[in-house]
Amino acid sequence: MTRSTVPVLLRSGLVLGMLAALPGGAGAQPKDAAPATRDANAAVLQQLPFADREDFADARRGFVAALPDGVRLNGARAEGKHIVLNWTFTDLGETHVLNLENSALTHRLGPPSAQADASLTLTC
Repeated sequence: MTRSTVPVLLRSGLVLGMLAALPGGAGAQPKDAAPATRDANAAVLQQLPFADREDFADARRGFVAALPDGVRLNGARAEGKHIVLNWTFTDLGETHVLNLENSALTHRLGPPSAQADASLTLTC
């Protein structure tokens, strides 16, 4: 992903869409991906420029993405929702915790949350 695509993905609601699609609760057991999902993921892997390490170098320096319009939540729709996601980037050796609570979306870099509703591991 390039710097220019990250804000578009964020503004398009990618993160919030993923939050809404998760099954309820921390007790949900993970399932293996369906063959169609594995095939689609493999196709994306071939299309994206994973050899370009510039984004990883930027992230190590603290730059994640330019957000000219910021990230907006629909407070009314987020009301009463609480979800915690662990994002582990194995290439960087980092874990980021995304928390939606009290109609606010917050982030921290650090150890994974034991109360996470889902944990995602990303490797390039």
